[in-house]
Amino acid sequence: MTKCVMGPGTGLGVCGIVPYETEKGIKYKVCPGEGGHSSFPGVNEESRKFYDFMRLQISNFYQIFLELLIQDLNHIIKWH
Repeated sequence: MTKCVMGPGTGLGVCGIVPYETEKGIKYKVCPGEGGHSSFPGVNEESRKFYDFMRLQISNFYQIFLELLIQDLNHIIKWH
């Protein structure tokens, strides 16, 4: 099962999720951290096209920060 914890705000909160066993089964502990401003990398052809699309949508930013993508999912919906 995939687990995800996100904390968008002025930066992007990041954390680790650590599984551990109990008598009732596997539980998860969230270990908070701070990621600061994390950039969307655009590492392959498809993600680079998405990066270019987002640059047009958010034209006042040189970098596309992950917290911007998370906060404004309407742009991601337009991409599809």
